[in-house]
Amino acid sequence: MLAPNAVLLERDASFAAHPQGDSTADHAAQNGAADGKPRHTISLRRITRKYQESVALDGIDLDVREGEFLAIVGPSGCGKSTLLKIIAGLDDPTAGELWINGRPSIGLEPRARDIAMVFQTYALYPHMTAAQNIALPLRMRRMRRWQRLPGMALLSSGARKGLAEIKTEVSAIAGSLGIAHLLHRKPSQLSGGQRQRVAVARAMIRRPAVFLMDEPLSNLDAKLRVEMRREIASLHRRLGITFVYVTHDQSEAMTLADRVAVMANGEFLQVAAPRELYADPAHLEVARFVGTPTINCLPAEVTAPGTIDVLGTSVPCSLIAPTGTPATACIRPEHILVVRGAEHGVDASVISIEDHGADLYVRVLVAREHELTLRASPADLAGLRNGQAVRIRLTPENFLFFDAEGRRIRAGRRAAAA
Repeated sequence: MLAPNAVLLERDASFAAHPQGDSTADHAAQNGAADGKPRHTISLRRITRKYQESVALDGIDLDVREGEFLAIVGPSGCGKSTLLKIIAGLDDPTAGELWINGRPSIGLEPRARDIAMVFQTYALYPHMTAAQNIALPLRMRRMRRWQRLPGMALLSSGARKGLAEIKTEVSAIAGSLGIAHLLHRKPSQLSGGQRQRVAVARAMIRRPAVFLMDEPLSNLDAKLRVEMRREIASLHRRLGITFVYVTHDQSEAMTLADRVAVMANGEFLQVAAPRELYADPAHLEVARFVGTPTINCLPAEVTAPGTIDVLGTSVPCSLIAPTGTPATACIRPEHILVVRGAEHGVDASVISIEDHGADLYVRVLVAREHELTLRASPADLAGLRNGQAVRIRLTPENFLFFDAEGRRIRAGRRAAAA
């Protein structure tokens, strides 16, 4: 009996090296190698995928640089896995263009794309040992169909030599992932983390141009996810090839990736380095999605040119908008301070306190209707208790403003009306 996703695995296992026929000039033209610009392993232009009346992807544009680790992150149903399947050749777009290593790839068979994919459910064959699962892509590529039949390889000296070479490569890959002692076991005899390593080893052994990973850690417990994140980051550093990693977990994306693409409703809201996403989000949904605890959002309104009202306090904001224009003011939890004594601040009451060891997450109620979360060290908030009345200070320079459509309001830009 084949494993779940066996059909996909067979297609993945049969991926081959670059097909012949590309000219160096064509490859350089697509990747920018001729003029010294960064080479792009993957280029997407206006990729759209529709399912009857539903739009899964809506005009996606993206360039993934050679050797880059790109994470695609977003809530369930936003189109992440659909995009990954289109890159892998497991699904076709309704419209748009795709280049992989400088060649048009729409309609190109998966085995011709030089891509390896690691699935969320591992997709290991249950009747094969770990060694056999890892070796499968090389057996599919290097051995003829009759040589793969049970016992037939023994009839050919060339096949025996090939099997010995494959065994050596399997041992080397397994050793680098710490599973050499598990090669004789079947998937049912392995833990979730061990099965994930086998799936990664099966992808690694092909030495592809691109690794695609579809939420590979979602089935693991919290501790093992952290360990596997380290291993995947180390793997990327060692191999130096392109990774495209899909996840709904912002922590994975922010800690692993060179750049993060935040998706919502089938489109990218922002593609940037993790630090830029956190400190300078271009959209309200990006600000809300990135960061723990979640960013605090408050209703705001333009009260005069260059001034916006937040909780009854006038805050300078360099925007062009008529008086009365609504907006959203956001501030990170670490930028809200509890003030002592007669310092100026906003009255609040403590709703709850979460102790996370090095940090306290404190929820407070402001103006009897707005809940805010602040983050501070236990030493700074010693003695704080639930129900206590406090005063908090919201530093104006740390506010981020967004218009009625969720777009970032930057200096000199007109805010959209509701």
